[in-house]
Amino acid sequence: MQLYIYRNNNQSGPHDEEVIKGQLRTGGLSPNDLGCRVGESQWRQLGELFPDATPQAATTAPATASPAPVATAAAKKQAGGCRVALGIIMLVIGLLMFVCGLGIAVAAPFLYDMPLCPIAEEDWTKVQDLKKKYDAAASDSTDKAVAEDDLKRAMSDYESSSRLCAEERGTRQLFIVGAAAVAGVGFILAIIGFFVRRVRQSPT
Repeated sequence: MQLYIYRNNNQSGPHDEEVIKGQLRTGGLSPNDLGCRVGESQWRQLGELFPDATPQAATTAPATASPAPVATAAAKKQAGGCRVALGIIMLVIGLLMFVCGLGIAVAAPFLYDMPLCPIAEEDWTKVQDLKKKYDAAASDSTDKAVAEDDLKRAMSDYESSSRLCAEERGTRQLFIVGAAAVAGVGFILAIIGFFVRRVRQSPT
């Protein structure tokens, strides 16, 4: 039968039983070192596995920790550190998205320029003035025909400028909604990051 040896935080093997017994007798291995037979998963002290090869004068010390738990604890610490780093990154990015998105959504109505809407308002005022002039003109006069032509041109200009103004308003509204959505996603991301970074450390 062959065994693996765990000594001084190093694993070696597999080694033959007779070789291990000989090293136990000569002091090359300590009875407190750990051994695990090939095909098994349990680590035990060599003094327990080979009591006949252990010097009678050797003192039995408490068993050292198995390498598997040590590796598991290290893996848990590494995973916990990665989780904390991920939580911090999510928290920072989420806060930046929330602050920037909220600021843009609030400031957009004041900063987003709509140059075509004042033109549409001027065209509407012109239409109203020409309509009054058209209504005041005699039905059979030349002024009536001229006022009608001017009113038609003004209404055509107003239809064009009002359509462009509506497009500007829609673009600004879409911009505000997009910024608000970014702020909402950032808020959720920050909340998730806050809870992710709170790793419960297991007692050592």
